[in-house]
Amino acid sequence: MEATADNNSLIDEQEVTEKPNFFKSFLFNKIPFLKTLPYPGKAEEIISEVKGLINDDIYEGGKVDFNFKISPFFDTTHSFNVYTPNENSRTPKYSNQYMFSKDSTLLYAKVDSERRILGRFDQAFYNNSIRVSLSNMMDKTLKSNLASELEFRFPFMNLCFKADSENTKGFSFITSITKKFTFGIEHTYLGNHGQSINQLQFFVNNPKSTFSFIMGNTGQIESSYVYRHKNLHIGTDLVMGITQEAKIMSEYSFGARYAFQQSLLKFRADSNGSIFGSYDQLINQITKINISASLNYFTQDYKFGLGLNLQK
Repeated sequence: MEATADNNSLIDEQEVTEKPNFFKSFLFNKIPFLKTLPYPGKAEEIISEVKGLINDDIYEGGKVDFNFKISPFFDTTHSFNVYTPNENSRTPKYSNQYMFSKDSTLLYAKVDSERRILGRFDQAFYNNSIRVSLSNMMDKTLKSNLASELEFRFPFMNLCFKADSENTKGFSFITSITKKFTFGIEHTYLGNHGQSINQLQFFVNNPKSTFSFIMGNTGQIESSYVYRHKNLHIGTDLVMGITQEAKIMSEYSFGARYAFQQSLLKFRADSNGSIFGSYDQLINQITKINISASLNYFTQDYKFGLGLNLQK
C-alpha cells in the first residue's frame, strides 16, 4: 500500500520508445527534436491527480466491498451499502462490476440495485497509437446514452474526438512544447442546448509538481497545483468565474494524502465550509478497513462512514 511519487516523464519516455510504428519512425527521422518531447496524455489525465485529492468521496453509513481476482486479466467487485442514515440517499444498496483487461483490450460492466447499467469497451491498435472507446449508460427508465471516442496518440501529442447520443460533440488537442510545458485546446458543442464551450489549457510538468491553468469562453478560469514528495501528495484547486447574475464567484479547495507502509491518510477542505478526512488501514493481505468523516461548517451538516474491503 506504500505510495511513491508519480514519475510521469519516465512513463512517457517508455511509451515513446516502445516499438515505434512507421509513422513515428518517419517523424523521428525527419524531426529529431520530437524525440526529446514527452507524451503529454490527455488534459483530464493530467489534472486527474489533483481531482483525486480534492474530490469529496465521502459516503455515509456502512459499506462492504468484496473484490475477487478470478484470473490475471479478469476481476469482479460486489459492493453492499449495508446502512445509510439518510433515507433520501441515492447511493445504491448493491452494485456489481466486472472488468477484463488484457494487452490493448478493456471490457467493463457495472450494474446496481437502482437498475442502472454501465458498459464500456476499449480497443487500441498499432502499439496503442490509436484507441477506440464505446460506452453506454442506461437508467431504470431504459433511457440510454451511447458515447464514442476516437483517440490518436503520437509521441509528443494527443488528438481526440468525442460524440454521444445526446448530440454532444467535441475534440481536444494537446501537445508538448518543451520537456516541461504543454499546451492544449478543447472544443465541445452541446447540441441540445445550442452552446459551444472552448478552452485553452496550459500545463507545467516537473518531477515533483504539476501546474495547470485552464480558461474558456464561459467566463470561468481554473488553476490547480500538485506537489509530490515521497509518500506525500498535496493539491490545490481554484475556480473563478461569472455567474448568470453577473456576479464574480470563486471556489478554493485543498487536499492532501500521505501513505504509510500499511495505511493511507487523506484530508481535504474547501471554501464552502466542508472539511473531510479518511483513514485506510490494511489489516492483512485480504482485509482493509476505512473510516471517513466530513463536516460542513456553514450548514452544520456532518457525515460518518465505516467501510470494510475484502479481496482475494
